[in-house]
Amino acid sequence: MKLVSPGEAAANTNDIPAEADEEFVRIGEMAKKYGVTLRTLRFYEDKGLLNPHRDGSTRLYTRRDKARLKLILLGRKVGFSLRDVKQMMDLYDPTGTNTKQLRLAL
Repeated sequence: MKLVSPGEAAANTNDIPAEADEEFVRIGEMAKKYGVTLRTLRFYEDKGLLNPHRDGSTRLYTRRDKARLKLILLGRKVGFSLRDVKQMMDLYDPTGTNTKQLRLAL
């Protein structure tokens, strides 16, 4: 099995192996699965809360995006603002340096 980077996969979905194709979800499927509107997902993207891959104008959501959306919805449910949710999610730098977390601790 050939490993494909997310960028390569998003560039041409026809080249994605069948098992890898399941990792990407289109905006309509994502909205339906989590009970939100397409506009809500686009709004979260505009605010920097979600960052889907693109295949032309098609948004492709990964497992990471699904996990982030779950956190957003949970945070909203318990009363956090979107700003609070974003600050909490930004504490964990995906590069592994966690510089924001370290600055906050100091």
